[in-house]
Amino acid sequence: MFPASDGRECYRGLKEYFEYYNTQRRHQSIGNQHPQTIYQQTLKIAA
Repeated sequence: MFPASDGRECYRGLKEYFEYYNTQRRHQSIGNQHPQTIYQQTLKIAA
C-alpha cells in the first residue's frame, strides 16, 4: 500500500475501496451477501 500523493488521489482510492467493499466483497455477518444487496432489499420492504 502506498500513501496518496494528494487529496484527490486519496479520495479516488477510498472511493474505489468503498465501492469494492459495498458491492463485491461478501460479508459473513450478513449471510455472505453484499451490503448493497441487503440495502436494496431493505428499500423494497420499506416501499
